[in-house]
Amino acid sequence: LLMNLARTEALLLNFCQMIKSNYADAIYASNPSNGWSSYVTGQMARSFSYEVIVYKNSFEVNFELEQPDGYLQEFGVGFGAERGYDMGGSFPDVGEIQDWVRDKGFRFEHLSGRKAGKTMSLKETSFLAARKVAEQGFDARWFFSTAVNNAFPYLDKELINKFGLDVDDFLDQLEIYE
Repeated sequence: LLMNLARTEALLLNFCQMIKSNYADAIYASNPSNGWSSYVTGQMARSFSYEVIVYKNSFEVNFELEQPDGYLQEFGVGFGAERGYDMGGSFPDVGEIQDWVRDKGFRFEHLSGRKAGKTMSLKETSFLAARKVAEQGFDARWFFSTAVNNAFPYLDKELINKFGLDVDDFLDQLEIYE
């Protein structure tokens, strides 16, 4: 039973839109607890794009997280493959972290030296946070993977049967680009 190409494309576009909506919902829902500004949260949600290409007997779906941090937020930052993205000894952008530190209102005091007891500057506090990320990393957020898992049960059954789709196989075949 061949499915109409236009119908296949429409079903896949609907599925991708559901994933995009779930992705944005997950990001916005995490905002109160993750300390990101609404600007960063909105930027991440808007950076999600997709493309659907339908062939006679197959299809291709391309997702892109255009926000540079999209990949890092999905898989986390650590050391080696077991902890997500390996920064390879590079240092995070202190400027981006400075915005986050300013939004959260973090301020630390110097513990020793001639500045002991004095409040650190915004730049000093941001550098400490950047160094912590470089040394210890941070956990994966799984916004995209969760969005796909939540949308998959709503994917049209006719499409699943025609292409033999399975959510685990679907996720395994995803190629993530930085």
